[in-house]
Amino acid sequence: MITLIVAAAPAIVLIVSLIILIMTTEAAPLRRRAMKRVSIAVLVLGAFVLGTACSTTQSATSTKGYSAGKQGGYVKRAIFTTAIKNREPIDKISKLRNDQRKIYYFTDLRGMQGQKVKHRWIYKGKVMAEVGFKVKGPRWRVYSSKQLERGWLGDWTVLTVDRHGRTLSRSSFSYAPAGSEDGYLDKGINKAGELYDRVFGKD
Repeated sequence: MITLIVAAAPAIVLIVSLIILIMTTEAAPLRRRAMKRVSIAVLVLGAFVLGTACSTTQSATSTKGYSAGKQGGYVKRAIFTTAIKNREPIDKISKLRNDQRKIYYFTDLRGMQGQKVKHRWIYKGKVMAEVGFKVKGPRWRVYSSKQLERGWLGDWTVLTVDRHGRTLSRSSFSYAPAGSEDGYLDKGINKAGELYDRVFGKD
C-alpha cells in the first residue's frame, strides 16, 4: 500500500496543481487549452504508473503465496560429512578418498512437518540406495549414510525427494583414489563452506 501511495503521489500533486492553475488563471483561451492538454497527459501518465505498481504488487503477492502454499517446505542445508555428532555434521566435504569407506548426507528441513522425504543415492545413473524419513517438526534434521566399495570411484549424487517426487535438494561428491590429494581450490571451498555454516547455517 505504501508503495502505491509513493508511486501515485507525484502525479496527483501535479494534476491538482495544474487544475488549480487553470481555474485561477485569467490567461487567454489558447493557453488554458494547452494547460488542459498537459493536465490530461499527466493524468494518463499517473494512471499508468499506478496500474503498473498495482500489477507488480499483485504479482509479488501471488508468487509468495505459491512458494508457501504449493511447495510445502524446503531444504535449508544439505551437506556431505564424514560423521554426525549431536545431530550435526562435523565437517563439510565435496571429495572423499577411498581409504575412507563411509560417508553421511545431512539435510536440515524446514516447514515440512507431517510429510515424508527420501534420500536417493545415485552412482553412474543407478539408484544405489533410498532412505526414507517422516518429518515430525517445522525444523527437522535427518541424515543417511552409505558404505562405499573402494572401486566405486567418481561422482556420486544424492537427491532429497518429497512424497510427490519433487527434488528438494541435489548434492554431489567425488570418490577418489587414496593417493590423490585435494587441490588448494578444493580445500578452500571446503573451509569456506564450513565457516559459512558455523556463522549462518544453524539458525
